[in-house]
Amino acid sequence: AKYLDFSVTIAPELPNELLLDEHRLRQVLMNLLSNAVKFTDSGQVNLTLGSKLIENSSVELYFSVADTGTGIEEDKQQKIFEPFTQEDGSITRQFGGTGLGLAISTQLVELMGGKIGVDSAKGQGSNFYFTIGAEFTAEVRVQKIVPTNTKVTVISNEMIFCDAICAELSRNNITDITTVAYTQDLFSSLTINNWVEDKDANQLIIYCQNSIKLTLKDIDFLSQRALKYSFVLVQSHTDEKYDFDSRIDGLVTMPLLGHRLLKVINLALKNQLDSQTNIAVSLSEEATLEQNLQMEKDISTTDNSFILVVEDNLINQKVATLLLKQCGYDSHVANNGKEAVEMVSSGQHKYKAILMDCMMPIMDGFTATEQIREWEKSCSLAPIPIIALTASVLDADIQRCFDVGMNDYVAKPFKKDVLIDKIERLASAA
Repeated sequence: AKYLDFSVTIAPELPNELLLDEHRLRQVLMNLLSNAVKFTDSGQVNLTLGSKLIENSSVELYFSVADTGTGIEEDKQQKIFEPFTQEDGSITRQFGGTGLGLAISTQLVELMGGKIGVDSAKGQGSNFYFTIGAEFTAEVRVQKIVPTNTKVTVISNEMIFCDAICAELSRNNITDITTVAYTQDLFSSLTINNWVEDKDANQLIIYCQNSIKLTLKDIDFLSQRALKYSFVLVQSHTDEKYDFDSRIDGLVTMPLLGHRLLKVINLALKNQLDSQTNIAVSLSEEATLEQNLQMEKDISTTDNSFILVVEDNLINQKVATLLLKQCGYDSHVANNGKEAVEMVSSGQHKYKAILMDCMMPIMDGFTATEQIREWEKSCSLAPIPIIALTASVLDADIQRCFDVGMNDYVAKPFKKDVLIDKIERLASAA
């Protein structure tokens, strides 16, 4: 498993609503972020979004995906935006992609009226960036849910996360912000000790720490010395090994998408007014109470058999398993075709369907499907529905999916309704 920090920084001046091609933009970002995670073994992946006003009705958006991964040699930087030739098949198999991701991204960016590029050095990471144009809508302002008379102290040694938090606060007109590096004698320092209590202001402490470095000792130390303030913890990723209980007033995980941070702060400030109520809120998944209740209802009416997700990309694994969970399905994950064949042929679980990526290292999805079909035939078993997950739009690649025994395909990035509909339709016919 990889432990990477992922942050999203959105410029304060970015409009709330814009007219643009959402599907194309999503595909470009998925390609760039997937590559960043794939080629980064440790460190960080950062997504930055900025804007520049062009005229009254349009704006130029700037996106940047930076990582601390392997980097790219200078003489190869322009070639990576071209489709791999037949001789590049070894690269495709080694890194588990179609070789078309960046080429398709380039075409999509150009179709949206923008340009794409990269800054990179071998061994020092890469920064892929692109610009696109967008138009203003009749903007609907999101109601500010955090009072502007809020004084905030951000305590963190993680500067990337600290910057993202401050940017999100500034976007919502919260400007009374103090940033402090964490030390054991922090609360005896002038920064906190001289912070005079203001009865007319909401006072809040946000502690941001890499989840790997986080300890309950730190949380206890801070919470015991911050009794007069609302205390919100921001983690780099969800860590279920700790039960923070009443130590904190709010919990949120990176990245700070949507209004995650603001919703948690709002709840924490309410807790400041009601000392009898301690709130611990986790927004690591964007699910409302209504969605959770619906999920339980779905689970109660859904077959208990598993869905096998065969995918080498960590982001795609997370997306697929979370989507399936929301619809009431348990799932298993195989990192390549060889693992999938072993899991199916072991007979330990009954799989309702298999979601099969086509291009993976060790064994691709085509070979895995052929071996699964051979095993089913030798055991006189009914074939398990297999749905291809593919980024390719080529007719030959799609036809190959059916030729090896797959039942259907879904194009990446896939939509929830489309995928679930195909699972249900194929499973009911099996």
